[in-house]
Amino acid sequence: MDGKPEIRLFAWRRSYVLRRLHKVLETPGGTGEILQNGKRIAKVEYDLSIEVERILATSFVGDKASLARKFISGKISVLEGNVQAAEGASGALALVLDDGRTFPFKITGYTVASNGPYEILGAIKHS
Repeated sequence: MDGKPEIRLFAWRRSYVLRRLHKVLETPGGTGEILQNGKRIAKVEYDLSIEVERILATSFVGDKASLARKFISGKISVLEGNVQAAEGASGALALVLDDGRTFPFKITGYTVASNGPYEILGAIKHS
């Protein structure tokens, strides 16, 4: 060596036990509306499931960590208006529930029934 202290790094591996917990918080359904940039563009009927997923990690030495994510899924049927035109347009879309809660979302596709309302497939952004 050249007189400088030698530094050694040691990496300790820790094993963790992971637990995944899944819980349905609520299943709201009703009639609401879709807004684009704050303007109503459609009246809709919705049937949603709001769920939380929690991942817990515990090491064999007692360290703990957790992560929680909320998911919203379900279907939205358009009763009045044209949401398909909004798919390519710029501007934020929001689903407003009949209790006043608002969830921003992005349209990812549609299913169309003959002589009936079409359903929106989408991803709701939620923390």
